[in-house]
Amino acid sequence: MTTPDDIIRAFDDCLDYIFGRALGRDNPHATDAATARKWLADGLTLVIAVIVFHEQMNWMHEKFLRFGNAKDRSYLPSALKVFNDNIETAIRRHQNGGQLDEWDRRDSQWRARVKGWARNPRLWRQDMWGPPPGQPGCRLPRSVLVELKEAA
Repeated sequence: MTTPDDIIRAFDDCLDYIFGRALGRDNPHATDAATARKWLADGLTLVIAVIVFHEQMNWMHEKFLRFGNAKDRSYLPSALKVFNDNIETAIRRHQNGGQLDEWDRRDSQWRARVKGWARNPRLWRQDMWGPPPGQPGCRLPRSVLVELKEAA
């Protein structure tokens, strides 16, 4: 049976593998155990966790290499909860027999874009996604826009 410690260890192993041990964590984040317990209760398996961690950390590593510098840790995942949306999507996909539903295909990408934009507006790719939230011509789906307004 997979434990929260197994999920945390998988996260740290992926982090060390992709970013290098020098940029790894020495200790888990305070919220990691609770996050891992919730994911396991929702149906997460260790294999799915490793796939999501590896895929998302590779993407983050590209951003780190492209935009970061050796001392800027803002592109490094510091806690499991960073991947909450990705893990929840993977759990639903697993429970649907490997199929993504339309909601996941469309809205989860927009949510990730908005979260990145909220942390760092330079990350918004106007050439690909159109004007950012709040600007005329924004193509953000209404459902994500409503969530954004509710979270504010």
